[in-house]
Amino acid sequence: MGPARARLRRTGAVDVGQRRTLPAPVTGLAQQPHRTALHRSGPGDGTRTAGPARRRTTAGALHRTARPAPVRPAGAAAAPGPRRPRIVEVPGMNVLILGGSGFLGTAVARACVRSGATVRVLSRSGRATEGEGVRGDVRLPRLGLSAADLARVRSETTHVVFCFGSVSWTSGPGEVLETHSSGTRSALAFLRELPHLRQAVHVSSLLALGRSEGRITNRELYTGQRFRNWYEYGKYCAERLVRDTPELPVGVVRFGPVLGPDPRGGRPDTRHGLPMAFPHLLAGYPVHLARRGDFPCWITDVSSAAEIVLKALDTPIGRATWTWFDPALPTLGEVFTEVCRPWGVVPKIVEAAPLGRFTRLIGERVGTPRELADYAEPWLDLDVDVLKDIPEPWPVPDPDYLGATGEALRAGRASTETLRAGTESPRAGTESPRAGTERRALS
Repeated sequence: MGPARARLRRTGAVDVGQRRTLPAPVTGLAQQPHRTALHRSGPGDGTRTAGPARRRTTAGALHRTARPAPVRPAGAAAAPGPRRPRIVEVPGMNVLILGGSGFLGTAVARACVRSGATVRVLSRSGRATEGEGVRGDVRLPRLGLSAADLARVRSETTHVVFCFGSVSWTSGPGEVLETHSSGTRSALAFLRELPHLRQAVHVSSLLALGRSEGRITNRELYTGQRFRNWYEYGKYCAERLVRDTPELPVGVVRFGPVLGPDPRGGRPDTRHGLPMAFPHLLAGYPVHLARRGDFPCWITDVSSAAEIVLKALDTPIGRATWTWFDPALPTLGEVFTEVCRPWGVVPKIVEAAPLGRFTRLIGERVGTPRELADYAEPWLDLDVDVLKDIPEPWPVPDPDYLGATGEALRAGRASTETLRAGTESPRAGTESPRAGTERRALS
């Protein structure tokens, strides 16, 4: 043996026929006796004893024999069959729903609970129909959480849903901007304090697009649109803030009007939005609609809307924007007809020319809700292919959810406060004919 080879043997290096040599292996580097998953004592554990080097097994031989189980009794043969799949534990979702005590928020909380997620619902009351209720306010720093709740939410939350804010089309700028703009800004700041955040979803509205010109897809937000009311502008501001935070994993889900029986139980709220027209129609008053309401209003039911939010959390949606509506595309006239059907009432829908100021005044004079007058014409030109951005399978809307909305209106007797909420308050000592008729219709 030459001096060079003797030197290699002493140092433990390997001669590869080149001038450079590989470093000697570090003793004990791969031995980790404290790792139980890597070190097992006893026979049949698949370890090899020291001894002469064995010839490498061919690929064919490897495929002809089954891999031994990680742990089996001594002397037991390996079970025939394919290799066992590797089991990977995926942490479950811990969802914080901001505004989860409302109509849609309750449905979202219920869908998350049914999927096996841990759910916390933040509201000013601190109560929740589904999941754990915590008291807070999105308008305050750190959501107004107590020290104990803040510590738990920070350490455990993995997913967040923005589902807060009034849906009233008649709210003024103060209420709208304080909630939808300032509240969204505060919620986004809170997301930066969550170390385990994986996905957040902002529930937006198609009404954020206002009176837009041209075909609308999921890409557009600002199109030079004009807004019919402060609610539309507030939803626009909220979505704008979300889109301006690319460093956060927040996606956007847009809905049109959401109908169906209230998941909290009781009578559907007819104080805000499209349902404001229901008492008016059930009382026998006419509504003036362009093309007699033969245009889509992009509605959906509350159950499928909640499933879409859950899908956005679980897929996840990432930074994308999804739009969901009933794929059957009910028209506004069909919505009114189906809601009135359980009452045995045929709604009086009158053809209306493009509404000007005088026509609106006439409509309000005979009792037409002012909010409906602003939506009596086609709302926007939405590309129906936006649904294809949502991974299939899609949720199926509840059958006859429009008729179920009408049935829910019939259930029980409404309190005086609820009845008056759907119409203008009369002067002291008087009652308008419309209010009296609606009272008899809804009682």
